[in-house]
Amino acid sequence: MSNNLNTPNVDPTADTQEPLSKSQRRRQLRHKRKLEEALVDEMTLVFLEIEDAVFSIQKQYGELALSPLLDESGQVIEEVQKARRAYEELLLKQLERLDGLDSHNIESIRSRRKELVITINGLLEAYDRIKHTPH
Repeated sequence: MSNNLNTPNVDPTADTQEPLSKSQRRRQLRHKRKLEEALVDEMTLVFLEIEDAVFSIQKQYGELALSPLLDESGQVIEEVQKARRAYEELLLKQLERLDGLDSHNIESIRSRRKELVITINGLLEAYDRIKHTPH
């Protein structure tokens, strides 16, 4: 095998396709938009599920979880303690769900995810303030 120095160094894997025509670019853009729209629709459903879950958690546990933990005699109220654990755990699970979602660099998905994270963090912060109050 001889190495010919006059042969240009050509990459056989290089893309040798011609540039896309305007109509091909338009088709690609339409396809990309359709995929983004489908993704936004899918993520909207996931966000609605998370919102519903957060609403249910608040409805089922919120009032009791934010109640005083101790009764008049200083004894722990078991029902409140259980509600507090459930409230915190279930809200954290929803945050974990949000953490697992990829926005795919789509601003509407990113901002909606951020809104929900802020909402849940606000609920958890209010809970933490109550939790660290002894009465």
